[in-house]
Amino acid sequence: MLTTTFFRHPSPHYPLTLCGGGSSKPKIAKLKLLAPQGERMPDRAGEGWRTPYRSGFITLISVVVAGAVGLAIALSILLTSSIFSKNMIVLQQSVQASAIADACTEEALLQVRSNAAFTGSGALALDSGSCTYLVAGAGSSRTVSATGTVSTVVRKTSVTIPNTSFFSATSSTWQEVGG
Repeated sequence: MLTTTFFRHPSPHYPLTLCGGGSSKPKIAKLKLLAPQGERMPDRAGEGWRTPYRSGFITLISVVVAGAVGLAIALSILLTSSIFSKNMIVLQQSVQASAIADACTEEALLQVRSNAAFTGSGALALDSGSCTYLVAGAGSSRTVSATGTVSTVVRKTSVTIPNTSFFSATSSTWQEVGG
């Protein structure tokens, strides 16, 4: 009597073949599982089934991880360059506002130079911004305060003239003020 035991693999894609067999002695037929071409069957017990899909899965995970790292780097560069660009725009506007405030101060000094008793205010409108100035003081001393504005950036300057009768660049104090 020939006893045949069939073992079924979990996947329906593995055909079963019976090996051994034509003798009259009763024996258990050996079962041979044929793997599809290119696949390797387990050699030892407990080794597990290895398929070509496993290497594809590892490749897929590697590509996803590399893509995520590349995306993080690209976003970091984009964010950094965006912040840098905004800072450069504000810096440029700051320099322009300072120059406009200086222009207003010069205008106020021309007013004082042409009329030593001048006190009052004025304004200038330029292409990139605007400014206002105020000349205050009594007697022969004057203080000129000017404010230059470009977009939302504001710069202020102040010039103190101790004696308008001896008006010269060395006798005045010119400074940028905060606030």
